[in-house]
Amino acid sequence: MSACKAADITLVTLWHWRKKYPKFNEEIQAVINSRIQVVEDVLFREVLKGNATLIMFYLQNKAPQDWQDKRAIALQHSGKIEHTFEEKLNKMNDAELIEIAGEMRKELDAILEGKR
Repeated sequence: MSACKAADITLVTLWHWRKKYPKFNEEIQAVINSRIQVVEDVLFREVLKGNATLIMFYLQNKAPQDWQDKRAIALQHSGKIEHTFEEKLNKMNDAELIEIAGEMRKELDAILEGKR
């Protein structure tokens, strides 16, 4: 995350601070919410321009009871699901978890930098 780089901290440190300091977490969440609002504003301007795809996206998310995609997928499973995601994470060692966090960080950085 570019903010972590600018502050010379790791993403793990950021998450520890967010858990440890509720007021800090509230401030971080406020920044995240403001970014979401910016994206929503851009989306709405595009909707007003008549972009049909974005119009459907907007309506399906803002009024899902009226505009949800009506396609349904029936799934039947006769067996038992053996593992939950949490169970898989709990079985991983530190090196595996750090590797996953690193990959997630790379993907997030790419998204934030507009490469995805």
